[in-house]
Amino acid sequence: FSEVMHGLNTLQLNLSAIEKNAAFQPFLRSGGDGGAASSNADAALSLQKDLTAKFFQQIEALKRQQQGRTAVTAASSGSGAPIVYEIYSNGELNAVDRDAKTRVATLETRLATLERAIGSFQGHELRLDGLGAATGGSCADLTSVVAQLEQRVALLSEKNLDAVKTRTTALVHEFTLLSKLKQSPGVHGALNSQADRDQIQKIYDQLNSLDTVAASVPALVDRLVTLKTVHDDALNVTARVGKMEQTQASLAELLDSDAALLANMEASLAENVQVFQSNIQQLDDRMAKLLVQPKASPGGR
Repeated sequence: FSEVMHGLNTLQLNLSAIEKNAAFQPFLRSGGDGGAASSNADAALSLQKDLTAKFFQQIEALKRQQQGRTAVTAASSGSGAPIVYEIYSNGELNAVDRDAKTRVATLETRLATLERAIGSFQGHELRLDGLGAATGGSCADLTSVVAQLEQRVALLSEKNLDAVKTRTTALVHEFTLLSKLKQSPGVHGALNSQADRDQIQKIYDQLNSLDTVAASVPALVDRLVTLKTVHDDALNVTARVGKMEQTQASLAELLDSDAALLANMEASLAENVQVFQSNIQQLDDRMAKLLVQPKASPGGR
């Protein structure tokens, strides 16, 4: 009931603010100068005021009932049916929501592409269960996941692997000695107690689990190295695309200059051909004149 009263107080404050707001005054006042329109607006305004007054009376009655005061008077309690307010929405999203929805869809598409490129750790044979525990069971971003993977790759350095190999060799040697001691008749009597046998079986199971871990380490290292390579390549994609665009722009400029040079060369060749043809024509005319002059000189004698 306290929540209902709090909501009613909030609604009352909102209605009072609407009545005092200058932006809503044209809707609360009578509009137009015509007689019929003015009377309709006055009737609607008076009805709205009556409904508001009744609503406030009901709110005050609920407050008095909550605080243990006297019951509301018969005039205020029996003045009519309860007031029902209805709020409608067309269901359309505003520009901010549409933009946010578009961005979320784009981000999901990019994440799906990235998962197809580097693989997903969920539901696979090489799932890193410790990664979810390190992040508190929540969905960590790609940067933190890659940072944790790099830390784990750093743990798999040659020095650490040599130490693990040395420790494993020592444990295998101790396990062999324990197996021989367990099978020897001299110590069979000392191992009759159930507690000792359980402890030895537990150590044996722990040593057997090292085989599974040792078999999965090479594949895990290869997967982490591949992920690091893909991550490094993704960091250089922007620079490569920029260089490619610059190279493409340079090639376009070279093609434009080559096209201009080719057009100039074609024009020069056309002019040279015309000059060459003109020179040949002049040479032919001079040769024809020279050939005509010797024939004409004997006839003149």
